[in-house]
Amino acid sequence: MVRRFAFLAVIIALMVSVMSAQSNMKIIDFETGMTSQGLKIGTYSDKSMNGTSIIKVKSTEGPAGRGKAVDLFGTITTDYPYGFAGLHVPLTTNEADSMDVSRFKGLRFASRGDGQSYMVVMITQGVKDFDDFSYLFKSTAGWTTVDVPFTKFKQMGFGAPMKWSGKDLKAIRFQIQTFGPPISHYEFAVDDVEFF
Repeated sequence: MVRRFAFLAVIIALMVSVMSAQSNMKIIDFETGMTSQGLKIGTYSDKSMNGTSIIKVKSTEGPAGRGKAVDLFGTITTDYPYGFAGLHVPLTTNEADSMDVSRFKGLRFASRGDGQSYMVVMITQGVKDFDDFSYLFKSTAGWTTVDVPFTKFKQMGFGAPMKWSGKDLKAIRFQIQTFGPPISHYEFAVDDVEFF
């Protein structure tokens, strides 16, 4: 009888685990340079604003040696006062389109880095003045899974205040930015990006 209950408990735990995994939506795991929707990832920097920040990309080993991850490194200058660079993960093929992620609780990703602070930014259709919803996280030397509930994404406050709905998401960005002196070198890696 005890064995039967133990067996049932294991079966139920496995079912809950499978159901939980199915409720997540994987965006990208960096085995290729494409998202799960078949869209190509890219990088960006303040060069569009006459800045001189640099971002370079290389493939690296993912968490626990599983597959590939993306490693981002470079320099942030202040030729543009708030120098920045980052990785752009598109969610839509058309500028007018957006993705509804309101059924999920938040964003999960794996990261490791040099101990500096980085931002994960949600690009939405509603924000028109670049005051996007973002979350600041500190990188660690080893791979860490970062869970960010949508309630923790906030605007910086320089633009028009908007309410997060989760219904109009266009892209996810992983970014480093300076609000002070230049950053002579940065390096961080990202993998296994998904909504949970």
